[in-house]
Amino acid sequence: MKPTVYIETSIISCLTARPSNDVRVAACQNITTEWWEKQRENFELYISEFVIVEAARGDKNEAKLRLAALKELTQLKVTEEAKILAHKFITEGALPAKAKIDAFHVAVAVTSGIEYLLTWNCTHAAEHNHNIDTIFQDILEREKLSKKKIVVMPARKIVPLNNSKEC
Repeated sequence: MKPTVYIETSIISCLTARPSNDVRVAACQNITTEWWEKQRENFELYISEFVIVEAARGDKNEAKLRLAALKELTQLKVTEEAKILAHKFITEGALPAKAKIDAFHVAVAVTSGIEYLLTWNCTHAAEHNHNIDTIFQDILEREKLSKKKIVVMPARKIVPLNNSKEC
């Protein structure tokens, strides 16, 4: 069985965006595209309704590209358990209140048994200078969900196939 990965919206946005003139953003786009084209077949990819809602926002033409990229991915259900867990991620300080949708991304992935959450959006973890995986795991243990695990994988940690430096 292939490892399971929840694809957060920033991955799809980076994949489908017009090429950037910013060197760092362009590097991220290249890494994402290379992974998508050469590595995604090694994983079972999942999304939630939150990814679809976010992908549909903004410029209509760009939203259309994002939504098209999502069509082949399996959509997970947002359960009551996921809603409660997302709320706990906010109220217990794993993520700030402004990151409500991010909390739902993680909660849906966790409660669905997904192994990895792939994202370029790691600002909340960086702002708080936390090991986000440890914080999430602490909450899961307190909620008696310790058998469920999630690894939040910043996309910058993807090792490109051509061995270029990380983004």
